[in-house]
Amino acid sequence: MIVGIEGCSGSGKTTFINKFIEKYPEAIRFRGAGAVNVGIQSRWQEYNFWMHNIIEQLDKLNNSKNIILWDRFLTDAVHSEDIIYASEILRAMKSHSNKAAIYIDVPNLILKERGTKEGDEITEHKKRYQSVLKSFNTLTITPEAPDYYITDEHITQAYEFIKKQMK
Repeated sequence: MIVGIEGCSGSGKTTFINKFIEKYPEAIRFRGAGAVNVGIQSRWQEYNFWMHNIIEQLDKLNNSKNIILWDRFLTDAVHSEDIIYASEILRAMKSHSNKAAIYIDVPNLILKERGTKEGDEITEHKKRYQSVLKSFNTLTITPEAPDYYITDEHITQAYEFIKKQMK
């Protein structure tokens, strides 16, 4: 099952994946752009060819009982300013046969303190995430004060959510 791990920069996506794999080492980590990127020069053509092949292989694994944690599964659909491109990316992500999303929601003030890349656009990006995530079975994880970090309880909660999603 493909599980997109989403959230603004600084929310704890990488920490979440690290902790999840530590607890459930059978899970597979995939870090890549949400789709094949558009670029020029031969290096981009080669990158796109291999990324496309990797995504096809992930879809083959998707029919197994493996948990595939896809870091930034929906990033292109959320962050792109090109509406047509973003909608095509979302369409492609929705085409995966067995997928879900986990969204890590940390307060804006905490994200700013952590030096989020979204800067003053945090609220706008969070709105886009909420819109895009409507297309997926989604678990929202909300780390709590005082540190707003991912805990073992969040990992267990996510594992139970994923197991319920698996067919």
